[in-house]
Amino acid sequence: MYPGINPHLNSALQQTNGGWPTFHKDHITHLREILDLLLPENYFSASEDSLQIGTYDLLTNTPLSKSSVLIPDVAIYSQFSKKTEEFQLRGRSSSLTLPLIETIDDVQEITSVLIYKIVESSRAGKPVVRIELLSPSNKPSGSNYYAYRAKRMDAINAGMRLVEIDYLHEQGPVLVRLPSYANQQPDAHPYSIIVSDPRPEITQGTTNIYAFGVLESLPLIDIPLDNQDFVTLDFGTIYNRTVESSRLFRRILVDYEQEPINFTAYSEADQQKIREHMAKIAKQLGIFQNLP
Repeated sequence: MYPGINPHLNSALQQTNGGWPTFHKDHITHLREILDLLLPENYFSASEDSLQIGTYDLLTNTPLSKSSVLIPDVAIYSQFSKKTEEFQLRGRSSSLTLPLIETIDDVQEITSVLIYKIVESSRAGKPVVRIELLSPSNKPSGSNYYAYRAKRMDAINAGMRLVEIDYLHEQGPVLVRLPSYANQQPDAHPYSIIVSDPRPEITQGTTNIYAFGVLESLPLIDIPLDNQDFVTLDFGTIYNRTVESSRLFRRILVDYEQEPINFTAYSEADQQKIREHMAKIAKQLGIFQNLP
């Protein structure tokens, strides 16, 4: 129905008991499935329930150790003794690039997908990338915000690449340097995907922000793995797969005859864009609308 984030569904999901946990679980699952298909040969992904990052022995099928660092919902591992292939970058350029050190404040983060790499000497997997789908509780004013910030710093200090997916336009951004769409600040965007890479060290690392708006397609992004490896993710394909996977998302939570729930959380310009698109949807579905 929409070329990017579905405002009807997305607004409903952000309300109390709106179904966000179900969407989060399904979206993480689909992200892990796509990763498993696209990763270079010497990597693999795995769903994780634990909130700790651990190492794993693929030959004995047993965990080797666990650390105190957070592990996300999906992990990507890299096998040893594999020659790295050369790939051409395909993702789009970021909207904004900042020094990583400027995106770190004095509080410190939780929730996600992990990419692991196998260490040849121990046959154990080490995490190289963490992918977080931000939940309302992770955002500023959320109940887990400070815990999330702490775990965010754990990941960055461990040298992991960090990908943060933010579809939550009703709350401010997790990076204080970014303008807040929720507070109607200039140049703010409702959605973003943030890719932080602390290599070669935090003071020289970078944070790329891929910001996008209402009716804009989700970005195609090159996710850095280990060394010069990367995997290109089409976040629009993954999002649409989740939306189409359940009638809860396709039909039950959405009513295209009505404006999205909490419609005023969108800027006036975006409200107008949504109304115009609703008229197109109504024409496609044969719905009679009485829009302002």
